[in-house]
Parts: sequence; structure tokens; C-alpha cells
Amino acid sequence: MRPLRSVPPIGVPWVASLAAAWCLLAPPPGPAQVITFTRIADTSTPIPGGAGTFTNLITPSMDNGHVAFYGSGSSGSGVYTNLTGSLTAFVNTATPIPGGTGNFTGFLHPVLSGGRVGFVGFGGSGQQGVYTDAGGTLAAVASTSTSIPGGSGNFTSFGNYP
Repeated sequence: MRPLRSVPPIGVPWVASLAAAWCLLAPPPGPAQVITFTRIADTSTPIPGGAGTFTNLITPSMDNGHVAFYGSGSSGSGVYTNLTGSLTAFVNTATPIPGGTGNFTGFLHPVLSGGRVGFVGFGGSGQQGVYTDAGGTLAAVASTSTSIPGGSGNFTSFGNYP
């Protein structure tokens, strides 16, 4: 059996030399990227299709320079977008529930992709579902009146709305 050779410890001068060489060989940094933020809405923005201003704006979803978000104020709540170039209500508490009864009463998790909007919507009598305009008009993807594919019964919940 051969004796093990001792390896000299890596000292600070060696590490410092390596760091200096890396700095000399690394390409220079490019120009700083300029990022511009644009305000879409805040608590002084009038609610499109409603009264008053937003008091709550949450869960933004961004895609290709556009945004969808949940907003609420004294006149109700909804999902709002700037897809048309200006801020509009995509759906709000005055929007009838597709395939359901009455109007939406609440919203969660708006998502924007490819110019289409999806969200979880709630209504009276326990109505809940996932809704989108991906087919060109607002429709339910699945709701509490939708049968579970390959299962038994209907879907019972799509989230907790306060």
C-alpha cells in the first residue's frame, strides 16, 4: 500500500490570482437595459363600467404588453384588462354567468394568455367554475354543474372565495 500524498492547501494568493485572471478574460458588461413601467390602474383610477375608484387591485397576469387583474371598489368587483388599448371590465358583478343563473358575485385568479382571459368565478347558490373567452365568447370550462370526466358526480369546488 502506498502512502497518501499530501495536497497543499489552496491559499489565498492562488485564489486571488484565479479571480484576477477571470476578470481580465471575462467580456465587458453590455449596456444597462432600460425598463419602463406603465401604470395601468391604481386606487385613484375610476372603475370601468362601475362607480367610484378601485380600492383593491390584486393578482395581475401579464402577456405581451397587456394585463388582466382582479379589482374591486364600492360598486363591486371584476376582472379588468387593457386588451382593447384602454382599461375595460372583462367581467364584473353585472355579468351573467354563462350556463348558470344570475350574475357573478366574485372572482379569483385571472389569467391572461394569447389575448384570452381565464378566471375562477362565483355566483349565488354555490355556483363556481372556471371561465374563459378562449372560444371567442365567455363560457364555462368546468363548473359545479359539470360532470367529472371518468368519475362520478359533478365538480364541487374551484377555490375558496371569501
